[in-house]
Amino acid sequence: MLARLTLDIIDHDGIVEVDPIIREVELPENSDRIIDEVEAMVLDLKEGATRTLTTTYLKTLSHKQAQLAQARLGGDLTVNATPYRVDGEIGRLTFPTYALTTGSKTVWNSVTDLFAALGPREYYRTAGMTELMLTTAGDLSYRKAVRLFNRVRHEESDPTPVRTGAAIVEREGTAMQAQMEERATEALTAHGFAAEGQPLADTEVTGLPMAEARLPQAQVAEALAAYNAARPDALRIPLEAAKAFYEDPTRVVNVSIDDVGVKKQKPQRERLQMSAEPPTTASSPGPTTSPPEAETPAKTPREYVHHTIAHVQTTAGWYILNGFGTVPVLRLLVAFLLSAGVLSTHYWQFFVDGQRTLHAAILERLAWFGSLLSDQKLLTQACESMHSASSLFSHATIDCTATIDTNAC
Repeated sequence: MLARLTLDIIDHDGIVEVDPIIREVELPENSDRIIDEVEAMVLDLKEGATRTLTTTYLKTLSHKQAQLAQARLGGDLTVNATPYRVDGEIGRLTFPTYALTTGSKTVWNSVTDLFAALGPREYYRTAGMTELMLTTAGDLSYRKAVRLFNRVRHEESDPTPVRTGAAIVEREGTAMQAQMEERATEALTAHGFAAEGQPLADTEVTGLPMAEARLPQAQVAEALAAYNAARPDALRIPLEAAKAFYEDPTRVVNVSIDDVGVKKQKPQRERLQMSAEPPTTASSPGPTTSPPEAETPAKTPREYVHHTIAHVQTTAGWYILNGFGTVPVLRLLVAFLLSAGVLSTHYWQFFVDGQRTLHAAILERLAWFGSLLSDQKLLTQACESMHSASSLFSHATIDCTATIDTNAC
C-alpha cells in the first residue's frame, strides 16, 4: 500500500501560492517487523514533509515580501549569495533570501528586515530547539544530550555539533541569571532596599518573633497522643517530646544553604601526544646502561567552580536559588522573600553545616534583621528530644545539623 501526504500553501483569498507538496512512501504488507518498519517510514514521511513545508513557506514568504518592498521602494531584486540557515526542533534547513538595491545601496533585505540578522556562519536557533536542548542537557552531558537531540529530530545528514549545544545552554543560563538579578533589583528597590540587599536607612524591617512561630503545645500533645494510641508501648514516643519546640509550618520559612564545588571543565580536552620514535627492539648481548630517570612533571592543581545553593521552603512550595557565592544568593533570598510577602510575616530558619565562613556570611549580611543568634539552646533541646524518642531503638541514629535562627530571642 502507498501512503501519500499532500500539502498546500494557500493565501487568505484561497489562491494556491506554490505547487502542492507531495510526499509518498510504499508501506510494507508482509514482514516479520512490520510495525517497526511502518513506524520508521511514517516518521520519515512526517519529518520530510515538515521540513519541506517549512522551507517552502519561508522561501515563498521571503520572495513575496521582497516583491512588495520592490513595488513600494523600487530598485533591483536579487538573491543573496548566502542562504538563510535555521537550526530548529524540526531539524536543520536553509532557504534563499532576497535583497533590494538601488545603485550600490541596499534599501531592503529580508535577512534584516524580515528575519533576524545572522553572522556569516551563524544559524537561527528556534525557541523549540532551545527548549529541547535545555531539557536534555539538564540530566546528560553535552555530548550525550546532543546525540539524543539529533536522534529525536532524525537529523543524520547534518547533525547539530556538540559545541553548538553547549553554547545554547551556556547562553540561556547566562540570560536567565541576568534576568533573575534584574528582577531581584526591582523587588529590592520597590520595598525600600538597596540593590545590594540591605534596607535603606528609613526602611523599618521587623520579623515574626520566635514565640509566635511555635505550634501550641496542646496541639502537639494531641497529635502525639493520637500517634501513640495506635502503637504498642515499644513504639510509642515519650510524652516529654511534646515539650520541645515545633514550628508552625504555615508561619516559617526554612532555608537550607550550602556551597557546592565542581571541577572546572576545560574548553578542549588535551590530546595525548604520540611519540614519533620507533619502538625499541631487543639489543644484542653486551653491557647496557640504564637510561636516565625522567623527571616527574608537577601536577597542575585542579580548578573548581564554586556555587552556593539555597533550598527555600514556604507554604507555597519549594524553590531553589543558585549563584556564585553566599552573598549573591543571600541577596536573591531577600528579594525572593520580599516578592513573596513573607519577609516580615514569617520566622526564618537556616539549616547549614559546620562551615564557619557560611555562618559568618549569613550573620553579617542579615545583621539588619534584628538579633541573629546561633540558637544552640534550641538545637540542643531538639536533639535531646529526638535522642529520647529514638532511645527505644538501638539502631536509630540522629544527625543534628547546625541551625541559625533569625529573630531568636
